[in-house]
Amino acid sequence: MSFKDSLRKFDQYRRKKMMKLEVLLFQVINNKKIMVDSLIKPEDVEKILIVRTNKRIGNMFFLLPFLHETRKCYPNAEIDLVLNLPWQGKIFENIAINKIFYSHFSFKDIFKWGECIKELKKQDYDLVLMPYQSVGDAVTSALMNGRNKASFVSDINGIAFPHAVTEDGCERHFAFKPLKILEGIGNQLEKPYGYEIILSEGEVESATTALRDLSKDSGARVLAYFRGARGTKVLSDNVWRGIVAKFKDYDPENTICVEILSPDIQTPLEGDTQVYQNADMRALAAFLAQCDMFICSDTGPLHLADAAGANCVGLFTETDPTVYGCIGANTVNLTDIEHIDVSAIYSRLGLK
Repeated sequence: MSFKDSLRKFDQYRRKKMMKLEVLLFQVINNKKIMVDSLIKPEDVEKILIVRTNKRIGNMFFLLPFLHETRKCYPNAEIDLVLNLPWQGKIFENIAINKIFYSHFSFKDIFKWGECIKELKKQDYDLVLMPYQSVGDAVTSALMNGRNKASFVSDINGIAFPHAVTEDGCERHFAFKPLKILEGIGNQLEKPYGYEIILSEGEVESATTALRDLSKDSGARVLAYFRGARGTKVLSDNVWRGIVAKFKDYDPENTICVEILSPDIQTPLEGDTQVYQNADMRALAAFLAQCDMFICSDTGPLHLADAAGANCVGLFTETDPTVYGCIGANTVNLTDIEHIDVSAIYSRLGLK
């Protein structure tokens, strides 16, 4: 178990033991200055704040459906968003967000968080939404000026979110689960739900050029893969060699394999493999969307590619794909990586 995983388990234990103190905290900080008891009708909502201060990259992509559906439900409202760190804002470009605030919520950045709260409290919101359970999000939301505040029901949320919604009948997938909150406060949602990063024409053109240069205009199919993962999701190099070989051997004369490198993975699996690396998240998303297929474990780049509309093959060895899997139209979630049927995957993705 990694050090970060150990810290997460300790934090879960700490929260259970400190629940009574947290309830007391929220009783003290709860801001009812402009709060009203009745639910505001959707057509009367003019200003919305969505709070999501989690730092994990995959969770940022799972927030996309909630943002897209909130925009559909309130087409004329201004939507502000609270994230944790500035790099996260790039994910939500071109989605008609009015303003993004960065909380820097952590003990070491407590003063930055205080400055963010000070700026946010200058605003009056008709609706404050917390789509996922989090102490940081709950504290931030409790301090806001909001006429209605909605999240899911919990011991704490009963204090800070008087318009909380029960979780009964929620979608199973983590990305769709909080949509129940929007329904619970008077909205009707229709499938398919929005889930995409909105890429610009320039980003797509640059990615197309990068892929063409890499493949040398050969017309061959380009299969990209990324070996990075966290904790027990990491697959050994030998396992990856076997996976890559299966896909490459399916049509070796017309297949180019490209390994995606990162700060953590600088040496390619095979010496003669083409490589691609880009620190710009949106540029990487556009590139993966241009590839014929992207193979990756359950980690941030997989969900980045999924949100960009790429043909994704997700490898799920530890997590449940019905909860955390790829949700795009052109995706395959695999749990049995020892018996990969490449032909069936090609068929599922519509590749010849």
